[in-house]
Amino acid sequence: NELELNDEGVLIPKKDLLINPLEDDPNDDEDMETIRILNEQYEKESKKANIPVPPIVIIEDYDKHVSKDFNRPQSYLRFKALTEKELDDILEYEMDEQDMEFVNKTLPALKIPIKEDRFEQIIDRLEKESGKQSGKLAEMNVLDNYKLGGGKVVTQVYDYWMRKRNKLGKALIRRFQPPTSINDTSPHSTFRP
Repeated sequence: NELELNDEGVLIPKKDLLINPLEDDPNDDEDMETIRILNEQYEKESKKANIPVPPIVIIEDYDKHVSKDFNRPQSYLRFKALTEKELDDILEYEMDEQDMEFVNKTLPALKIPIKEDRFEQIIDRLEKESGKQSGKLAEMNVLDNYKLGGGKVVTQVYDYWMRKRNKLGKALIRRFQPPTSINDTSPHSTFRP
């Protein structure tokens, strides 16, 4: 065990074993070859790691969305969490690709048209009502209280929602999903406590 890792993760000879450079060491070439081989193995193994890296997106029209008189403060911006009532009033659910296909292909094929915003409202309300019932899925009739119920459209969306919820095995709105376990070592699982 005559080698150690330096700050960059490269194997080097231990400092206390370094030989005076003025002295010739017959094993020097052999040691350097060993270090080179070990470093190559380290580089190969480190490339095998499958760590997801988020993409960087440059927003071309950023200046259009931020007022010209905005100056970034020197301190942190304070976030005020919304109350349950405020969260209940806003639309949290956003359609994914699966939903888009259902709304734009499956339903029109059945001659049942629906607008995307209405679809999101129905799913959002079903999720929020299920979240209030702790573990039980909402019944279709809860939509009547919000004037979202009735007809073939709602029946199809409700059936779709039930299938999707059962397939995923968890809520579709993030705040209703249980936190990731501390013991879960998957780099793909996020939002650890």
